[in-house]
Amino acid sequence: MNEIFQYAADAMVLIGLKEGKPSQMVAANESFLALLGYDSIYELIHLHPRELYAPEYEREMLKKEEKLHKLKAVLAETVLVRKDRTTVSVELNMSLIPRKPEPLLLSIVRDISERKWIESQLRLPHMIGSGLLSEQLTVERLTQHVPGTELSVENFEERPLVHFAASEDIMMIRQKLKQCAKEGKVAEFIFSTLVKNVRRRRKALACPFYKADGTFRHFAFILQEVHNDVLPSVSPSVRLQMLMLNRQISLLELCRMTGISKTTLSKLRNGKINKPHAYTRRLVARALGVDESDIWDATK
Repeated sequence: MNEIFQYAADAMVLIGLKEGKPSQMVAANESFLALLGYDSIYELIHLHPRELYAPEYEREMLKKEEKLHKLKAVLAETVLVRKDRTTVSVELNMSLIPRKPEPLLLSIVRDISERKWIESQLRLPHMIGSGLLSEQLTVERLTQHVPGTELSVENFEERPLVHFAASEDIMMIRQKLKQCAKEGKVAEFIFSTLVKNVRRRRKALACPFYKADGTFRHFAFILQEVHNDVLPSVSPSVRLQMLMLNRQISLLELCRMTGISKTTLSKLRNGKINKPHAYTRRLVARALGVDESDIWDATK
């Protein structure tokens, strides 16, 4: 039983009671120590269990502890304070284990930081999906918020990003997420999904999450519909740059492939020409292996 406790994937802590109230932490498994950044149970023994709660949640947790004696098991959401004084949102599954003279309180602790971040975004307009993305850019979990989109579990879940993102956007997405993970900031970008030959524009917000030791865990993300008034944020010149970068085609090579002057192509790439002639659009798109609308919007 002790081995199950110590090596369980879920974080667990055993707390001794005195006169029915939490008194002292008596055991914690490796997952619990890692979650809060402690090296051993001996660092926790000297802390009162309530010192782990963020101050603004302490009163609420006192009420949960009172209910525990009546119900024998209580589920609660709260915020714990790590050793380095950072905080983590958790779900506590608390239950009483019979023992004389007083029972023990067993808390099974699950980190729900990603879920709380996604919940905080639910009021954003045009939200269609959310989930988790691994460091290797594989979708670990997906929730479809609006039926009838391409965001089905079989199309996305447990599949790498390259299976459903348009090829010209892959490098841009990787760069955005790499910077996001490094800086610890939310990344925002627009990209195209390509599922069963159906292309749709989507806006993504991605937030990085880390383990207690600072190592990366995964991204939480949300996806929004992109309407026409949002599209201009990704200019044709940026799309052209990303396509050329993704296909490793230089300006000189594109010049040779299309017969268009290097000067004109340079102006297309840096945004000095936003409305090229139809013939120019056709030649450039064909050379890059995409539709004209993948670079220039039909209405432009």
